[in-house]
Amino acid sequence: MARPVLVLLWLATIAGNHVAADDSPRSVDSRLKIELFAEHPQIVTPTGLDVDELGRVWAIESNTHFPPADYAGHPTDRILVLQDRNADGRADDITVFTDGLTHTMSVAARPTWLPPAAPAGQPIAKRSTYIATRGAIYLYHDDNGDDRADRRDLIVHLETAGNYPHNGLAGFAFDALGWMYFGFGENLGADYKIIGSDGTTFSGGGEGGNIYRCRLDGTLLSQVATGFWNPHASCVDAFGRLFTVDNDPDSRPPCRLLHIIPGGDYGYRFRNGRKGLHPFTAWNGEIPGVAGTGEAPSGIVAYEAAGLPDDYLGNLIVTSWGDHRIDRFQLKPKGTSFTSFTEPVITGGESFRPVGIACAPDGSLYCTDWVLRDYKLHGHGRIWRISSVEPTKAGEVTPDGANKSRDEMKSDLADRRLSVRRLAAQTLTRRQLWNASADDLETILSNPRSRLELHWSRMSQGVRSQFDDRWCDSPFLSFSQQDPASSWLRLQPLLRTSLAKPQANIATAVEFENQHFKTCEEFLVTALQGKSSELVDESSLLAFLRHGRLHTDSALLRLAISIDDPFLFSTIVSVAAVQL
Repeated sequence: MARPVLVLLWLATIAGNHVAADDSPRSVDSRLKIELFAEHPQIVTPTGLDVDELGRVWAIESNTHFPPADYAGHPTDRILVLQDRNADGRADDITVFTDGLTHTMSVAARPTWLPPAAPAGQPIAKRSTYIATRGAIYLYHDDNGDDRADRRDLIVHLETAGNYPHNGLAGFAFDALGWMYFGFGENLGADYKIIGSDGTTFSGGGEGGNIYRCRLDGTLLSQVATGFWNPHASCVDAFGRLFTVDNDPDSRPPCRLLHIIPGGDYGYRFRNGRKGLHPFTAWNGEIPGVAGTGEAPSGIVAYEAAGLPDDYLGNLIVTSWGDHRIDRFQLKPKGTSFTSFTEPVITGGESFRPVGIACAPDGSLYCTDWVLRDYKLHGHGRIWRISSVEPTKAGEVTPDGANKSRDEMKSDLADRRLSVRRLAAQTLTRRQLWNASADDLETILSNPRSRLELHWSRMSQGVRSQFDDRWCDSPFLSFSQQDPASSWLRLQPLLRTSLAKPQANIATAVEFENQHFKTCEEFLVTALQGKSSELVDESSLLAFLRHGRLHTDSALLRLAISIDDPFLFSTIVSVAAVQL
């Protein structure tokens, strides 16, 4: 009987390393298509990727993630830059940006709307790229524009005995104000120190995974939230909200899509045990998740582009390595957060294992594919491109607004593409070209994405102009049950004015449901009273409350008490107490 058993084992081994010819992924949405962009031997066992403003794909080739004894591949991880020069849809030009890396999970080409990042006293490179290995975050610089790294800066590093390849540092996300977010897995419970470039240090061990943020040069490191298994990938959406995917549930499925609140605890504790449910561990997180995901979610992107159908705008797109598919999540307000459900977009067979995902300037999506369900290196790898069956032609993105008039940039401010909106807002602010007329205000107030971009650009550049005051004098206010996010964004300027100038008289400017109000505070209380807290975006509210003052008889404080959300209530009260 020994011989048949050996034959079966041999056949099973061969099958495990075989890529089925008919196992290619397919689109569940008939409006989309998925096409092969690159495959082995062009790239093997890829993990993270990004797409720069020129449409070039930056992908990590992993050669150190559990290599077998006889592995014949490159000895270290490499960052490859892949281009399609002849426009046939396939990569035909591949450059090695850098190698010599170990356990590399994430790469991010610096977005064009972020300021150049370089430690003090160092020159500004033609291109800068962030790379996260298990134990360090580096900022690589290409000084001469040849797509090869010339030098690097260590901006965050990890000191620990933990060495599991993919539960260390990973998952870049950037916001409009120049903060970089990243995750750190449970590290198998080992003690650790995370150290920023200015020496700021956080230490721990056994508490589970955390999310941190720092400036683009690694300074001002701080912890954002805790209670994760492995927050392997994160994104910031158009409204500045941070989302992450928790990569492994172990005995508490499913994996989770989470809306991250500063100071939040999402329930997991490594020290309480990896298996079973410890009585001190919150099974669904101290702060509930948005939705369950497929097994081993490894990449996430907030879709703010023009290439896919209109209903994809604002969706979160998530890869599932374990369930060999890519899902989308349409966010629905729930309390002061969101809920959603899994909608498969791309599904594949056992030989489709998507990891990283990123959006290109033309609105298409690229994803890496590990190919086999095997943690060991195996010599296979692919990159896929997802696009519309009927694509739209995207205009060119010009970082400096060159050759564009003021009216053209104002038009760009309403573009579906986040990069276009953000660059337009920054250029208008930097060149002091914004002069808000009543028509301008109506346009901006009707588009919360545009409005936030203009607000963030002034905040980041330290600019204050007449527009800041005129923002609060607009009669174009409405409160919509159908679009709570837009409604609340329209109320924010009045809240800011109320807190800064409690006696500001706006009776002639503000009309709500045929009523006139003497103060902004009176208006806000009336507008929000009796409404479900799903109409309030807590991050926006708190951002303004932190810069204002409340008094004990404030109607806003009474409103806070009536809101059916304990986190929002406790934070407002604590802020008020400090400022009294």
